Amino acid sequence: MKPTFIVIGAARSGTTSLFQYFDAHPDIFMSQVKELNFFSNEKYWNKGFKWYEANFPGDQNQYKAVGEISPSYTKAPFTEDVVSRIHDYASDVKLIYVVRNPMERCISHYLHRVQRGYETRHFSDILGNLPNEAFAAQGLYHYQLQQYLKAFPKEQLLVISFDNLKKHTQETVSQIYDFIGVESRFEHEETDKVFNANNEIILKGTLGLKILNFYHQHIEQRNVPYPLKKAIMNASNWGGTPIGKPKLDEQQKAVLDGFYREDSAKLSQDYGIETQHWYK
Repeated sequence: MKPTFIVIGAARSGTTSLFQYFDAHPDIFMSQVKELNFFSNEKYWNKGFKWYEANFPGDQNQYKAVGEISPSYTKAPFTEDVVSRIHDYASDVKLIYVVRNPMERCISHYLHRVQRGYETRHFSDILGNLPNEAFAAQGLYHYQLQQYLKAFPKEQLLVISFDNLKKHTQETVSQIYDFIGVESRFEHEETDKVFNANNEIILKGTLGLKILNFYHQHIEQRNVPYPLKKAIMNASNWGGTPIGKPKLDEQQKAVLDGFYREDSAKLSQDYGIETQHWYK
């Protein structure tokens, strides 16, 4: 099957919860692996469309909507050709984008990268290099959306707020259901549950990094039982050091504020997303 909708981001903005809500809906078929990263990762792109569509086994006529979620699809300018690849493959696909306070999202994403073994620096070392950090650019929401508007009409884009997804979950999810053309009155049993939250964060040691490297190379993109994946991730904590959420001083907060504020204002103006409270 081919996807009829794609959640393009943003990372650390409730996309794991959305996957659970979609996967439970009888009219929706989700990819067997949450983040396929097909259009953004050369390793998977080079496997071709046959590999991609094998992640959607089934009869297209049996479902009203088929989807996948890959936040890496909004990582411009650090990923090339993503928008054109998606458009050339499925020009009529519907696109969903969840936006969150970019400063909170940036810190959450940093902690997630530490937990996954992608990051070993302290957050203070990153602040002076924000324009060159791909994960920081994922919070420039208006800029990311502009890349898609070069190829897709605005009507195929739905932008929703993480705040609304969190505070008015069923109403927001129903809005998305309606957008992708499925029964909007369907209610998930666990809309009050938080999925994929960062709990204790472990800065990985040498052994942990080796375990995670094996996981990323051989396990992550395979359809294997979740308990096995979780066990491997837990094993990577051996010998690591717990770290807390970064505590920023006023100067550091001002650096993040300056990096995101103008883009957030444009997002509010063009997409009607309330962003003023992000900067109080």
